Amino acid sequence: ALGMTTEELATELRAGSTIAEVAAAKAVDIQVVVDAVVAEITANIQEHVADGSITQEAPMLGWPSCPTA
Repeated sequence: ALGMTTEELATELRAGSTIAEVAAAKAVDIQVVVDAVVAEITANIQEHVADGSITQEAPMLGWPSCPTA
């Protein structure tokens, strides 16, 4: 969403910028960034559920797994 690598973003964050500031500097609406992050996390969870490395409930309890009550 920001048109930069993870390393480039990490450099900006280490330099003191927030993700919102980086987005604004690149004329990207912060909601676009939020939506992209949520989509990536959701896809990652779905992949792990599909391959059986986590259960459907695990993401709600803690990553990657958490004892159930």
